[in-house]
Amino acid sequence: MWVVAVLVSVAVTFLCFPPFPLGPALLVGLVPLFWALDRAPTWKAAFFRAWIYVFVGNAAICIWVAAAVRDFGHVPWVLGLAAVLAVSAFEHIAWPIAAALRHWIRGRSGGRIPLYWTPAVIVSLDAFLPKLFPDTVGNGLYSVAWLAQSADLVGTWGLTGLVAATNEAVAMHFSPAPSQEKRRHAFAAAALLVFFTGYGAARWYWVQGVKASPAATIRMGLVQPNVNTFVKVRAQTDRGRARRDVFELLWRMTESAAERAPDVIFWPETTFPTGYLPPGDPARATDVDQALLTAELETRVKRLKIPLLFGTPIHDRGHRYNGLVLLSPKGDGVESQDYRKLRLLLLGEYAPLESWFPGFWKRVRSGGTAAYEAGSEAVVFPTAKAVLGPMICLEGLDAILVRDLVLRGAQVLVNATNDAWFGAGTEPALHLQLTAFRAIELRRPLVRATNTGYSAVIDIDGTLARPEKDA
Repeated sequence: MWVVAVLVSVAVTFLCFPPFPLGPALLVGLVPLFWALDRAPTWKAAFFRAWIYVFVGNAAICIWVAAAVRDFGHVPWVLGLAAVLAVSAFEHIAWPIAAALRHWIRGRSGGRIPLYWTPAVIVSLDAFLPKLFPDTVGNGLYSVAWLAQSADLVGTWGLTGLVAATNEAVAMHFSPAPSQEKRRHAFAAAALLVFFTGYGAARWYWVQGVKASPAATIRMGLVQPNVNTFVKVRAQTDRGRARRDVFELLWRMTESAAERAPDVIFWPETTFPTGYLPPGDPARATDVDQALLTAELETRVKRLKIPLLFGTPIHDRGHRYNGLVLLSPKGDGVESQDYRKLRLLLLGEYAPLESWFPGFWKRVRSGGTAAYEAGSEAVVFPTAKAVLGPMICLEGLDAILVRDLVLRGAQVLVNATNDAWFGAGTEPALHLQLTAFRAIELRRPLVRATNTGYSAVIDIDGTLARPEKDA
């Protein structure tokens, strides 16, 4: 019976993430899971039941990883699925650990659990234990507008705590816990829900006033070339036509965007083929082909008279970074600023023990992944209209990193992404929703340029702004 209960909670959780908008169900959808935990005979059983929940749930939500591993790792699909299952076994281990501790403390205290103990432990473990993707159950409340606004006070982990509190309180009414214990937790959870709803509603109405009278504006031209990753790989390795074709496609779209007089034009992650050579880099004298393409880009930006923000590999004195470069016309030339990605993606951008298995990783790299070094610090890009806070791809899920950008003065967050790795599955919509919480938490608009998937302007309440027209 407990297996059915746990799988029901898995199904509800799955339906609260894209493409499904059933976020409100999350407030009671884990009641079957807590019902199963309350009836676990031992702490080991409680751990296992919660582990089944996170294992099956994470595998279902992240099944798109299997196709990416197959396509770009050149391995059978079953090995891609094995990779998903291996990650899912540990990805949200906070819940099983909290379930085991909850069973232990309940047994030691005569069936009682301190108020807010369960959500506090789940949130603490979930926030600090390492994960491949820094998401949390509370992200599923994105579609509940008033509750989602509370993220500027408690973050998405705080929303996870609310989910844990409401579900535990409801589940207690179906458990053998003492009546006084049930009432205590019911009142505590209700108080928490009222606070989150009231605070979120107040913030929602405040945000609408800010949106109606913004202090300043900046016009961003977004370029989404929809170039699949295989074409991009050819552009990175082919010293001839493929690289030129991608560059000319980007520039045609850039000229189209320029007709609408934006303040900045924004290209997605790794779109400039092969890599940008910074001024003064010795490679400008040795890598003639790429030096010519870099110089041509700078000449076109100068002629366009509009700053260009673009994703590109950055080659700097023998080091290679995944970066963002802002080229701005200045006098008779251009001025460049660059950001070098801090949080590299495991396997996609760096590999553990790569020197031990060079043949295997060479095969994987042929599918389009790359070996990068991590940058040294977050930076911001001052422009004539606003200070931009750059981040790349999954860095948009890192709340601490993005907060650092705001502390450095970022007024507009800019996220360059390449979702072409994951095809037409649920990943692009999921990635967008998770990233949108940074705009809510920090009350900064977030502009997102993607190679494929969803380029978007996310307002300070997390809603998607309507672009004038696709560039």
